[in-house]
Amino acid sequence: MDKVGSVMPSRKTRQLQDLREAVQEMRSIKGADHAEVQNALLDLARNCKRAGQLTEAKGILEEVVAIRTRLAGRDDYQTLKAESLLSAILFDMTDLEAAEPLQKHVLYTLERKFTDEDEAILQAKVNLANTLSTVGNHQAALRLDEEIVKSREVINGPNHPETMKSRATLARTLRAVGDADAAKALEREMLKSSTRNLLKRPRRS
Repeated sequence: MDKVGSVMPSRKTRQLQDLREAVQEMRSIKGADHAEVQNALLDLARNCKRAGQLTEAKGILEEVVAIRTRLAGRDDYQTLKAESLLSAILFDMTDLEAAEPLQKHVLYTLERKFTDEDEAILQAKVNLANTLSTVGNHQAALRLDEEIVKSREVINGPNHPETMKSRATLARTLRAVGDADAAKALEREMLKSSTRNLLKRPRRS
């Protein structure tokens, strides 16, 4: 019987611990350099981030980045994706001095080496725009937010929730730079789009 006052771990806490143990077992068998172990570590870091275990997530990602840099180089696509996730963790930890230069490196390297816009480049833009906006560099953030909306419209579609979310962020940035008229126009456009989407939904019989 549990002692009075003891606290049972939540289901999510147990799941995270199970994942830690599974990754550790895989690592002991295959070694840290194995691709499957690297992917498992990234998955563990994402789960730690969602659970608010930011220090643990940061430590995992720093190790993954170090290993991938040693194996494939810092400009490798998978290394850059791991660095992008690390930069998001640093932002969540409010370590903006570390986050911003890392985010710039990731974005500029991805754009230089991989010309086709993909989710990794888009996420790198989102990460950097968030940091620039937080430190008050709204003009630079505005340029990225405009690019993000255009990319979302192509990649996800004009009415996708992620596209609408990006438009809302752009509207906030427009207000931050003092362009309230453009922000209001964009918000009216978003409202019309949402209304059209609701009208298109099939009615229950």
